[in-house]
Amino acid sequence: MGKEQNRTRGIILTFIGGVSFGFSGTCVQYLLSTKGINPVWLTTIRMFFAGIILMIIAFIRQEKIVCEIIKDKKDLAMLLLFGTAGIMSCQYTYIVAISYSNAGTATVLEYLGLVLIMIFVCLKSSKLPSINEVFAIILALTGTFLLATHGNVHSLAISKSALF
Repeated sequence: MGKEQNRTRGIILTFIGGVSFGFSGTCVQYLLSTKGINPVWLTTIRMFFAGIILMIIAFIRQEKIVCEIIKDKKDLAMLLLFGTAGIMSCQYTYIVAISYSNAGTATVLEYLGLVLIMIFVCLKSSKLPSINEVFAIILALTGTFLLATHGNVHSLAISKSALF
C-alpha cells in the first residue's frame, strides 16, 4: 500500500472510529435511561464480548504472537491487569458518567484523561510540556470548567457524581 493510500485509509478508519464511539455512547445512554440496564452489568457484557472479538481477530491475524503471550505468565498477567485495571475501569467510569449525566458530557469528561496522561508523561520524562501541549491543557480544562459550571463558579451545571 502506498503512502497516500495509508493516509486515506487512516483518515477513513479514524472517522469510522469516532462515529462508532459517538454512536456507542448514545446507545449506552439509551440502555441506561430507557431500559434501566445496570452500568456494572453493561460494562461487564460489553467488555467480555469486545475481548472475545478482539482475541479472535488477533488470533486470526497473529496466531503465533497471541499464543506466545498466552504461554508467558508475565505477559498474560500484564494483559489481564491492563484489561481490568485499565480498559475496564475506564469503560465503567464512562458508563457511570453517562448514567449520571449524558453521553456528550461523559465523553468530554473522559477525554480529560488525555490531559492526565500528558502530565504523567512529562513528569516521568522530566520535561516540560510544549507550548502546544500547555495550550491544549488550558483549553481542555477551560472547556470542562464551562461544561461543568456554565461559567458560574458558585454552582455546578452537572451533578457532582457525574463530574467525579
